Amino acid sequence: MNKAIIPYYERDDFWWMGFDTSRIVNNWNPWTNHNMLTAILIMEDDQARKLQGVQKVIRSLDVFLNLYPADGGCDEGPSYWGRAGASLYQNLDLLKLATKGQFNVFEEPLIGNMGSYIYKAYISYPYFINFADADATTGSRPQIIYSYGKDIQDPVMQKFGAYLAKKQDWGAEVPTGKIDEQLMQLLLLDEIGNAPAANALIGDFWLPDIEVAGARDKAGSAEGFFFAAKGGHNNESHNHNDVGTCVLYFDGKPCLIDIGRENYVALTFSSRRYEIWTMQSQYHNLPKINGIEQMQGRQYEAKNTMFSADANKVVFSTDISGAYIKDAGVEKWVRNYRLDRGKKFTISDQYALREIHNDPSTINFVSSCKVTEIAPGVLSLAGDGFILEMKYNSKSVSPLIEFNEVTDTMLKSYWPDGITRIVFSIKDLGLNGKNQIEITELKRN
Repeated sequence: MNKAIIPYYERDDFWWMGFDTSRIVNNWNPWTNHNMLTAILIMEDDQARKLQGVQKVIRSLDVFLNLYPADGGCDEGPSYWGRAGASLYQNLDLLKLATKGQFNVFEEPLIGNMGSYIYKAYISYPYFINFADADATTGSRPQIIYSYGKDIQDPVMQKFGAYLAKKQDWGAEVPTGKIDEQLMQLLLLDEIGNAPAANALIGDFWLPDIEVAGARDKAGSAEGFFFAAKGGHNNESHNHNDVGTCVLYFDGKPCLIDIGRENYVALTFSSRRYEIWTMQSQYHNLPKINGIEQMQGRQYEAKNTMFSADANKVVFSTDISGAYIKDAGVEKWVRNYRLDRGKKFTISDQYALREIHNDPSTINFVSSCKVTEIAPGVLSLAGDGFILEMKYNSKSVSPLIEFNEVTDTMLKSYWPDGITRIVFSIKDLGLNGKNQIEITELKRN
């Protein structure tokens, strides 16, 4: 108690508390506060001090919520949602239980949006959208997702939690997590095991505050194309320099990917973070303009990000020119993703430059597929159970196919067969121009 609760009572200067307004809080806030709330409720015998401690937890959580985007999007990604939105839910659930239902904020729109994010960012089991440092695959938190969905009265989320529990053969093994999480899993074992379960394969979503969107060919089915794209800025939590990037999956399996992050080391959270290749824009599905990559920092951001979706097509568009330094000489670079449902996926760029350098401009893509040039203007992308065609104008760009073996154990768990970077060099670069790449199904294995 002296090592944890007393310092929590006496100090307001831990950055994750949020009382120092010069620091931005992240998932450490609800995660640590949940640990403290649990300890205070169990260990504190003085009722007045217990009340003060609980009130302090609530005030700290309030800072976290006040800074959270209204769309509920987690810019740290789905695996970090497990200690952001999920830990927030654990606090709110515990407060509701401790007050016999008197503390209940589950009708608040922000709380609902923070919950539904987890299935919006879902591709097909076990893949989730992994922008920033997020994991490409995760089992997520079945009990918390189920209970959260139940409390916010979101049947999609509640059934998704039950679905994840069944996918993981929940109950066959000893529960994992902290002891309080294990207890909750055991208490709800029968309820979740007998609850209606359904995969959460929504047709499309748009999170305008964090500028992340996604869509699939057909709601309720993992067959065909799924894509997600982002605008945003390059100072997000666990940031990669990735403004305007995308991921593309087919039949629920990866094609164009976000590599993710290697095992954390000291360099990861140092001033040299962007020396790490997986953090750089040239190893995302993005252009290198006049030989220059995107730069890190809040000022390097997307402009005019737009999203639209209907029964036939989905379009995401953003101007990524602001993510590059002035020396890149770029006035406008509009990256456009279009999904013609059930037919094709198109990536197009329209750009205006102030100047042209000797260093080449390239359009880069990263894939987990085996990439082969089968004809001028056509690459094949052979993935897990499918082959896609990537068609391009061979008069405008020329491809270089670079295979990269993956040795880091974290990345190897997602991409065991390595990754391939496709580098399209732009021929005869002009001050104004456009490029288009079209991806269609060739065959299923």
